[in-house]
Amino acid sequence: MTQEQALELLAIGPDYTQVAIRSERAAMQLVWKGSYTLDEAAMETARMNYDAAKESFDSEFGAALDRMQVE
Repeated sequence: MTQEQALELLAIGPDYTQVAIRSERAAMQLVWKGSYTLDEAAMETARMNYDAAKESFDSEFGAALDRMQVE
């Protein structure tokens, strides 16, 4: 797989931000903002959204692989 092909595959789907905490000093800067609990209706909505997003991602990813003829 070429670098261009790998970058094309990485561009598929939603954007996520990843953060690497690489030092104790950086970890000490983290601040707890809070948490919440989802009710059953919100959980079901989240599941349906996840399933739809996964199906879309799988389809786009598979189509990109087919175009690239990568196995």
